[in-house]
Parts: sequence; structure tokens; C-alpha cells
Amino acid sequence: MAVVKCAIELGIAEVLERNGGSMTISELSSSLTCPQPYLYRIMRFLAHRKIFKQTKTSQGTLSYTQTLLSRQLTRMTPLILLESSPVMLAPWVSLSNRVRGGIGNDAPFQVAHGEDLWSYAAYHPSHSKLFNDAMACDSRVLVPQIIKGCPSLFDGISTMVDVGGGDGTTLSMLVVAFPWIRGINYDLPHVVSNPSIPISDRIEHVGGDMFDNIPKADVVFLKWVLHDWDDEECIQILNNCKEAIIKEKAGKVIIVEAVIEEETEDKLEDARLMLDMVMMAHTSNVADLPMEEKWISVDSEIREPWTARVKVFSRSKDVAVKVLSKDAPKQFSTEIAMFGKISHKNLVLLIGYCEEPDNLASVHEYMAGGDLTALLSGSDSLSWKTRLQIAIDSAQSQE
Repeated sequence: MAVVKCAIELGIAEVLERNGGSMTISELSSSLTCPQPYLYRIMRFLAHRKIFKQTKTSQGTLSYTQTLLSRQLTRMTPLILLESSPVMLAPWVSLSNRVRGGIGNDAPFQVAHGEDLWSYAAYHPSHSKLFNDAMACDSRVLVPQIIKGCPSLFDGISTMVDVGGGDGTTLSMLVVAFPWIRGINYDLPHVVSNPSIPISDRIEHVGGDMFDNIPKADVVFLKWVLHDWDDEECIQILNNCKEAIIKEKAGKVIIVEAVIEEETEDKLEDARLMLDMVMMAHTSNVADLPMEEKWISVDSEIREPWTARVKVFSRSKDVAVKVLSKDAPKQFSTEIAMFGKISHKNLVLLIGYCEEPDNLASVHEYMAGGDLTALLSGSDSLSWKTRLQIAIDSAQSQE
């Protein structure tokens, strides 16, 4: 990756293209104003990786020629520069800690930068631009294939909202290919505040949060969105998609996503598995944990593997996990039976539990800004009147 980044920053592919696609090492060194010995070592490596083609001229000097792969460097430059940037490389250093610590640990990106990927982009405009340029670069490669291979998907559509649409590149291509569509480019406010695709009568840029709501449209378009989030968050996004679809229309959600097949393999499997590693380093998703590694709760799946201590998870819902000794099954059963029936504004709710021979844990709402010890014996402890009322209300809730 670093050598490819070097080739991009030097502009090797562009210089070759401007000179007919082929140059000797001496000519290339002169055009790039780079010392020939170092440049030769870079080109030798890239030729070995089939990025450029190395041949000998009739005079016996080395010559380098463009290939289909080297021409892709120009098209994919923003994506390569994003993934090879110091911001995106730093999380890989702590990937092993993520594996050792389990999914409850912060993502390596958050460990490296103190905040998640999306918050970081919101407060670092240069990184946000690099990220959005990379997504636009991907769209310029992928969307033409969607247009060519799946044109019937867009028949009969009047309005379409592209959720997480970045700078609007995807929509700009779709509305040209399907001129009957009016598009809404929907992304976080800092993303759409200065779009590279101008507002027109065909495209409107709207800022917001897909976890809160999604603008109304006939069709919701999701490209490279769901793999960033865990199952619960994906369900929340899809529920908001359902609410966004205009009821009078026969609407749909179009999902463009990478799906890892455990039983089969094709030529794109390497790219899908690499994307999975990128997600492990940069996001907190746990969407493709196998079922046997998930907890089953009262009414939903708690998407965390077994943990040996209380954890707090900050995504769409904060929860606290209480782990009991495996030697206390009776106490555990009693607590689950009791807390499963109690409901009170001053008591955290039981969300779910794991009851296996060696794994006993209960999952509760997380109470921010305090703990039981502080409330019982701290300076801001509850009055005895309040404690008595909680006991009475709790008892009444079981009647």
C-alpha cells in the first residue's frame, strides 16, 4: 500500500500517460526529477506486482509501460490515499487488542483517535473531504455497473433518497441515466454543507441523521451503508427506510452491499474479506458474528460475545452487562425472575440475559452519570422517603 501511495504521489501513471504510455527509466527519472536508483527500485517492485510492465528496449535499457491496473491508479487515487493516510493506518496497530478484548472493546479507530470514525470526520474537514472523495471515487467505478446491469430497478421511480450519499456523485450519475428521477442526497450536515455536486431541480441536498429519520421518497437507496453498523442499528436504519417510503407508492429499498458467503467463493471474495478487516479496524460493527457467538435476550439478540466484566456500549443504545459467578445459578434465576417483572422510573430495566452453564449474565439499561453506590451512600444519595416509594411502586408493579 505504501509503495502504491508513493507511485500516486509521484504521479508516475500520469507522466507515462502523457508520454504515450511508455518511457525508459532515464526518461521517467528526468520527468519526475527523482534520483534514478530509488525510482528504479520502486518501479521494479511495481512491475513485479503487475502494476506496470517492465521491458528492455533494443538498446538494452529498461522501459516501463502502462497497464490496465496502473490506469486504475488514476481512477482510484482518492480511495487509495484515504486508506493509506496516517489517520486510517493508525487503527491497524491495535487490531490485535480488538481481537483479544472482544467486540465490547472500542474499535481500534476510536482507540487511536479518541472518537469514532464519523465524529472524527465531523471535526476534521480535511479528513472528511478525503473520505467523501474516496466514496465518490468508488461510485464512479461502481454506479455505471449498476446502471448497466440493473436498469429495471429504477423503472417507475419519481423520487429517490440516497442515504449516506456523500457529495452526491452517485445520485448525479443515476439521474442522468434515468432522467425521470428526482434525487435527494441525504447525509450528515457537515457532509452536505458544501457538496461538489450543485443543487439543481433534479438533486436536493438534505442534512440529517439516518438514525433519526429519512426524507420521504418512492425509493430509498443504500450503498455501502449497512456494513458499518451492527444488526440492531441496521434494523433501525431499515425501519426508518420503511417509514420514509411514500405510502401511496409501491416503494422499495435498494441495497448495494458486500455479502460474505461462507460456503462459496468467487473472484470478488478477496475484496469482500478485505473490507471485513477494514470494518474491524475502523468501526464497531459486529453484524457478521456467527449465531452461536451471540447472546439471546428476552426479545432481541444482544450483539456482544461473552465478557468477563461489566461493559458499556455506546451506539444506538447504552447497556450495562452484569456478570455473575457460574457457581450462582440459583441467585441468577431469582434475579432474572424478579427484575423481569419490575418496572419503575428509578430502576434500570432488564433488557436481556445469557443463561448458559458457564455463562451467567444479565443485560440492563445503562444509567449515565451515576451508580448504585453513589445513590445509596454518596453525597447525592436518595432520601429514605424516595427509597420507600421505589419499594412500594416495585411491589405494586408485580400485582
